[in-house]
Amino acid sequence: MSDSEFENSAFFRRKILEKDQLDPLRVNLYSGSSDAVIKNISEANSVQEVFDQIDRFGGCLTAERLSQAVVTLWDLQKVYGRYGFDCSMITKYEINNFLEKILSHPSFEKIIVSLESVCEDLNNSSLSSMLLYLSKLGVSNHSPIIEKLLLLCIERIDTFNLSALSRLSVYLRDQGIRAYFLQSKLLVLILNRLDGCLDVDEFHMMTICLNSTKRLVTKSILEKYLALVQRKMHEGFFETCDPRITLKVIKLLTYQEWPSLRRFVQPLMLCLGKNFHALTVVQVMDLSNYFQNYLEPIDIFHKICQYSVNAIEEAKISGGRPDILCLAPFTSLKMRPYFERLIVEQLDQKDFYEYIMVLFKALRYFKTSNRKLCDAFWIKSMNSVEEELKSSSHSFLGMKEIARRKVYQRYMYFNNNLGGTYRNFALERTMSNLLLDDLKTTVGLLPSKVANMAAFIISYSSREGIPELVYEKVILCGPQFSMYDTLTISRGIQISLALNRKNPQRTLMQQITTICRMLDAKTEEYLKAATTLNHVTNLVRGYLNRRGSPRTLTFDRLISAIIPYLHELNSRHIRDICLCFINTLYLAPDILEAMSEYIVKNKEHILADTMEVMLTCFYNVGYTPQSVEPLLAACTHTFLHTLLTAVPCSTAKFLILASKVA
Repeated sequence: MSDSEFENSAFFRRKILEKDQLDPLRVNLYSGSSDAVIKNISEANSVQEVFDQIDRFGGCLTAERLSQAVVTLWDLQKVYGRYGFDCSMITKYEINNFLEKILSHPSFEKIIVSLESVCEDLNNSSLSSMLLYLSKLGVSNHSPIIEKLLLLCIERIDTFNLSALSRLSVYLRDQGIRAYFLQSKLLVLILNRLDGCLDVDEFHMMTICLNSTKRLVTKSILEKYLALVQRKMHEGFFETCDPRITLKVIKLLTYQEWPSLRRFVQPLMLCLGKNFHALTVVQVMDLSNYFQNYLEPIDIFHKICQYSVNAIEEAKISGGRPDILCLAPFTSLKMRPYFERLIVEQLDQKDFYEYIMVLFKALRYFKTSNRKLCDAFWIKSMNSVEEELKSSSHSFLGMKEIARRKVYQRYMYFNNNLGGTYRNFALERTMSNLLLDDLKTTVGLLPSKVANMAAFIISYSSREGIPELVYEKVILCGPQFSMYDTLTISRGIQISLALNRKNPQRTLMQQITTICRMLDAKTEEYLKAATTLNHVTNLVRGYLNRRGSPRTLTFDRLISAIIPYLHELNSRHIRDICLCFINTLYLAPDILEAMSEYIVKNKEHILADTMEVMLTCFYNVGYTPQSVEPLLAACTHTFLHTLLTAVPCSTAKFLILASKVA
């Protein structure tokens, strides 16, 4: 087998020769070995060179040689994935196709058969590596080699070091309930190591382990890890370490079930700001996603904006890349024509399916008025999902819904974002029929699936009423809906009411009223169990989405439930709460004061847009905070800084609001 499909690119060939400096453990498992075959395999620059070594020494393939061959194959595949989008000639489709050729190659099959007979000879590090990398290369979890490696891991896990534990944890992360036993044992081993003095690599591996098993992490483990993070912060560790480590810590601390830990995220993001020049494109994308969850600190926002400008200028010279579309929310609206051209180019690419989310974000941000482009994008998205489902060699319960949700849920956000001015009736009709058929299968017995699919069907049902099957499913599954299921259904009701505001039929309104009563009861139930500010704000948002009245005891209880969690405030929460008060004209002095104090205390890290929303809220509800002068001083300082950094802001509106609040 040849790598000729990649060798025609001098750029890509050069990148292959550059070994991955960020992860040396994956390049050579036996760096101290004197075995010439292991050395040749580890230094191979192509898949064919690896297979040549295997064929040449087929009679004496040791566990070390075979495991190094697997690691090198993974290393080469990883390099393809890492640099594939840097070279416009190589698409993700071609990379996946290349991987399939590796798996079906006779030499690879020989590696698997030989490794199965000698895997007991592997050391712990090699054992965990084989389990992880064979799985990532595409070997089935039910294959004899994987099952044998897993049994060996169970026997030896007590003797694993952090390197082996981190690889094992990454493998177990995607194995569902079958991995619970090993994950539980792994966490005990992690707890015993948290008290030690960890170097950079050990801390990195520890964070990987906890990220992979966070659903099972106990309070005692979390407290010890937080103490370790705080100690590292005081030592200045995060200002000089590899940005990947800091990003992994941020990912762990932003887990939705641990909202109280988010106070550590802002200083960690500021540490990344000091080391921004070392970030890769993918890392900047990850950082931008974390920023969108908090909308602070402002320094990171400015750095991402500047990075986006530089990346786009570079792309204009070297050729457009679909990955830079992720940076669209951090660019000027003047870039709309350029991004529209990029989207048009991507519509004809083989790997379009992989970029649906990226293209959606760009289209939604720029609110393009190009209806032909929007039509082409949504029809292409729907067709690519159906083609992906047809070409899939395996299936599982709910697979079709998960794949289609990539389109239909985003369409609901897209349509809702534009206030219903854009609709693609062909997509609405076709997708509704597909989801209706899916609801008739066993998938229709799963409450979360019912909520997702029913929300879309309710959104775009005719004014005559919701299909009886969907209505009955929602009422039947209602008692089992989760908090997020109620929010999803509420969004569907919001869109349906917006699209049928003129002369809705009696049947439709009766159905929606019944569903709303059921959701109100679930809201009261979940309000008693709410443990975070996110939980409460989601319940408020769902209640208002379905046009719940702000003059009810339910709404009073929802707003009152915010007060115990005001210590969890961030810019995202402030914007959500302010928009709620603007729409309802509800006056809650305790909450308004807390938001004002938060802005004053964190003025150096708050966006001007957030301050503008808060001033609008104060003006609309007629409230003047006790600390109005410090608040206006903070807002003015941020506004002037925003002008100097040339970040878009509503200048006149800001000044008018500030003067009226004053």
